[in-house]
Amino acid sequence: MKNLIILLILFPVWIKAQNISVKSFKMLETDLEARVISPKKDQNGDKCAIIKVVTSEKGFVFDGDMNGIVTTVYKTGEYWIYVPWGAKKITIKHAQLGVLRNYIYPIPIKEATVYEMVLTTGEVVTTVINEEIPMQWLTITSTPDGADVYIDNKLVGNTPYSKKMQIGKYNYRLEQSMYYNSVGAVTLTKEKKETLTIILKPNFGYAKIITTPENGAKIEIDGKLVNGVTPFTTDKLISGKHTVKVKKAMFSTKVVNFEITDGHTTNLSIPLQPNFATITVKTIPSAAIYIDDVYKGTGIYTGRVMPGLHSIQAKKDKYIPDKKQFTFKADETKTISLYPLAKTGTIDIVSTPFNAKIKIDGKEYGTTPSTVKNLLIGEHIIELDKEGYGSIKKSVTILKDTIITLKETLQKGKYVIIKTNPTNANLKIDGKSIGKTPYSGYLSYGQHSIEINKEKYSLNKVIDVQQLDVSEFYFNIKKIKQDKLREARRLKQKGSKFILYSYDKMSCFGIGGGRLNIDKLGWYVNFKTNHFSKIDTKGYDYNANYTGKINLSNIYISGGITAKISYPIWFFAGLDFGYNSEVYETTYFFADGTKTWTKGPNTDLYGVELNPTCGLYLKYSFLIIKYSISYRFMNEKDLVHQFGVGYSFD
Repeated sequence: MKNLIILLILFPVWIKAQNISVKSFKMLETDLEARVISPKKDQNGDKCAIIKVVTSEKGFVFDGDMNGIVTTVYKTGEYWIYVPWGAKKITIKHAQLGVLRNYIYPIPIKEATVYEMVLTTGEVVTTVINEEIPMQWLTITSTPDGADVYIDNKLVGNTPYSKKMQIGKYNYRLEQSMYYNSVGAVTLTKEKKETLTIILKPNFGYAKIITTPENGAKIEIDGKLVNGVTPFTTDKLISGKHTVKVKKAMFSTKVVNFEITDGHTTNLSIPLQPNFATITVKTIPSAAIYIDDVYKGTGIYTGRVMPGLHSIQAKKDKYIPDKKQFTFKADETKTISLYPLAKTGTIDIVSTPFNAKIKIDGKEYGTTPSTVKNLLIGEHIIELDKEGYGSIKKSVTILKDTIITLKETLQKGKYVIIKTNPTNANLKIDGKSIGKTPYSGYLSYGQHSIEINKEKYSLNKVIDVQQLDVSEFYFNIKKIKQDKLREARRLKQKGSKFILYSYDKMSCFGIGGGRLNIDKLGWYVNFKTNHFSKIDTKGYDYNANYTGKINLSNIYISGGITAKISYPIWFFAGLDFGYNSEVYETTYFFADGTKTWTKGPNTDLYGVELNPTCGLYLKYSFLIIKYSISYRFMNEKDLVHQFGVGYSFD
């Protein structure tokens, strides 16, 4: 629906010939809008004057003289008209009230000055009549989405955008950060909806930044620190000129200007000027290295220092530090050697007897007596050793530039005790009879042969008498004897192969064999068969007496595993596989004197069988005895017991 407007113009009584007139025009001397608060400049760069047109009506259009009008701004209850200074006249137009043409300003128009014009007009009365307004859909999509949509300079939403609008012509504008604005016009008609698909042109690009000879530099773009170091690819940068600053320790800071073009990546390779010297510090002997009192490494160090004066020092425990100062230049390479001086002392070492071997901290230094020089200050472990004597191990402290003396006596032997179970056994040491146990006395350091005897118990042993080792020896010769007996029995418990004959109620002939192992699983196989006839006793069936015989036959093969339970018993388990048949022949004698002969299989005992079986083997010397049990679950469903005897061999 649209509004049909009927306008009635009501005039004051004193207006006769025109609908618009100027009631008053004056300068507002204290108003600073044109000069300070809301100034605007004309095409010559001068500040405009403001004519504030006071009226209660809207819809006025203003035309200036040859100097023109810079702009018109509507405020509540008035219009602000910006005109160049020196303007002479103005034309005021209204669609319903008519035109006030070429009104001449009664006073001069000055630069940056505010004037007030009060209009007197007829009154516009609006009557609204409802009428259907033609409408149509407008849809706008963009790549990328999310662009601001302006219709006739008013923000109406974001893409994708759709709205049903009054038919007519509209101006549109799409704005998206980092993209160029897209502007145009669209006319909505009754016939069809309008769909605008707009691809926004990028107003951005990227920059890929590397630094040489090394990467790892911090980056500032347009004065803002970037979260990353070279090599680095930026996020979107608006097209145009930019400035990048790269900074890296030991290099001079570099500033580079570059330009981003639409949709492209700008590659920047920025050379950095080294601002350091490369030094290698070696210490003899190996020592901790400090540069300007900061620890850098031990023994040898290669690194960078800023140009200028630096202090380099080598420190080592029990050494006098070597400290020097050096001045380095940028891009200089230099090698420096430092020599810490050891703090040492001397020790004289004497022993009784002489010629004892000397070890200091595990290193040999000849034999006693001896003078050892240039030992580092501090604690050292000294060992003296001579064959047939007890060794000596002592800790001594070496003092700087001081001679100390160590005198030691090496012991010839050691007091030992020898005990046995049972006691009161005969004892020989090194082939010489000593007496009965227990024994106590001195033995020289080294190895000695011991012989102990009592009744059925005996022992020969070598003992080693050491200074820091045990001084009491105990021998349980009874237990040793028992252990030997058990070992002998164990050696007899060896596995073997075997072969045997077996018998059960189903098969009168069976033969088998296998392997019985001591420490692991063994195996067995067995073959059995039978064929014989059995005469039935007389019976009564089918209203007749009968007599006859049954022919039985079978053949089986079985196999499985064996495992030792406890010597001499082994357990075995496996499967029987075979064929069994039972055929009967019977003669029936009936009461009338007739007789009948029949022959046929017993279906309960006829066919292929697979039966589980298990049992035990008993091994005694070369004899093997077997007992097993099988369950016939497929036919007769009974238990079959089997016995066997055989021979074992290695």
